[in-house]
Amino acid sequence: MSNTSSTPIATRPFARRTILGTLASVGAMGVLAACGGGAPAAQTGSGDVAKAAPGGPQKVDVWWSIADNNPSIAPAWEDFKKRHAGWTGELTMGVTYEKFQASIAGGIAPDAYFGSFQVIQAAAFKKIFAPLDQYINRDKVNMDQYYFGSKAGAVFKGKIYGVPHHSNVRSLYVNQQAYREVGVDPTKAPATWDDLRSINQRMKVESAPGVLERIGYNPTWQIGGPTPVMYFQANDVPLLSQDGNQPGFGTPAGIEALKWIADSVAALGGQGALNEYQKKFSKGTGEALGRGAAGAAMAGIWVVPRDAMAANPGATILQYPIPGGPSARGKTFGYVAATSGVVPTSAARPDAGWEWTKYQASVEGQRYIQDAGGSWDQACIASVANDPKVLEAQPWRRRANELLGQARHTAYFPHPGATDIEMAMNTAINDLLANKAGPDAIMQEMKLQVQNAMDQYRS
Repeated sequence: MSNTSSTPIATRPFARRTILGTLASVGAMGVLAACGGGAPAAQTGSGDVAKAAPGGPQKVDVWWSIADNNPSIAPAWEDFKKRHAGWTGELTMGVTYEKFQASIAGGIAPDAYFGSFQVIQAAAFKKIFAPLDQYINRDKVNMDQYYFGSKAGAVFKGKIYGVPHHSNVRSLYVNQQAYREVGVDPTKAPATWDDLRSINQRMKVESAPGVLERIGYNPTWQIGGPTPVMYFQANDVPLLSQDGNQPGFGTPAGIEALKWIADSVAALGGQGALNEYQKKFSKGTGEALGRGAAGAAMAGIWVVPRDAMAANPGATILQYPIPGGPSARGKTFGYVAATSGVVPTSAARPDAGWEWTKYQASVEGQRYIQDAGGSWDQACIASVANDPKVLEAQPWRRRANELLGQARHTAYFPHPGATDIEMAMNTAINDLLANKAGPDAIMQEMKLQVQNAMDQYRS
């Protein structure tokens, strides 16, 4: 990628030929080896200030990291070009993190990229993404303007590796009509896990023994994060030890959470019955919620407008924080995950990459998160997220933004090894729901496998 290219700024899909070539080169050595090949991160402290930015037009190549080709990116890119006359470069869509790793292993890197909090933790550990503190300090970016949950996961060992692009809160959603049909007041927020079990008792309908047609609450279906991560936290169980080097969830309250999950699934007829029930809804838990085939669901906010309201435009879906479990009575919880703009350590033009990254996190760039048609994400700046015109067009956002502002827990495991850790936790939960072992034995196995995954990421 030459600095002297005169190619106008353009938008293109990721080149299949390029990625296949770099994937082939990675195949022999393994992805992990490729992941560790990034240039060392700059040794900057949180108070460091970058040198003055280069003047005049520059080239910047930006890669979008999610295969869904988020509808906010293209219009924001067009606005960026208007604000940066004479700049050149390309916007490349659909470059997943796997493709990104393969490409940088082959010597090709963008100037700016995007990453989820899980990706940022892993990439910061491996020095694939650069810390941004020096740029933030130089340009006086006000990090206090962002929702807490929109920025917290982009910090690694005291340094900031990403600035916010969009957020998605995870909450409890209730179908108002479905609750009323069984005599439950939908305007009263579920206060305990017992309330969720009670709605199952009231709403469960079978067309034949073991054939579910309607349920109250499915505790494990598309809940917006790994099942153990969500329920451990909602029962006041720490995910990590104080020093961050060991699992923290191996407590009586952790076992209590596992037992509640297993008992709730068993009361609905077991995981097999739930699997068959879920097949009836091609759009997932949101569709079941919208159609009243489920009374409540814990999920990411996108399931409400995208799936529930699409399945039944007349449905009224109420939004609540998630109630605490038996060991967290009286408390409520909200989970959040977000995607951030980042600058790779191997970027040819990091200053230009930062200019785009800063723009997309600005008030001007954030406006496109919610304005674009078909976007269900949440802007990360409260004043932008709560723009009156947006709230008038999409009233569900008002309550969603309130819950985002309250959310303080992660919808992912906060560790560089999150991908492997979450896989191990989900495997253990699947064994629990398949009755291969009880909660105590599952907890011991989960701790062992999570510790093994964590040990791969010791400094």
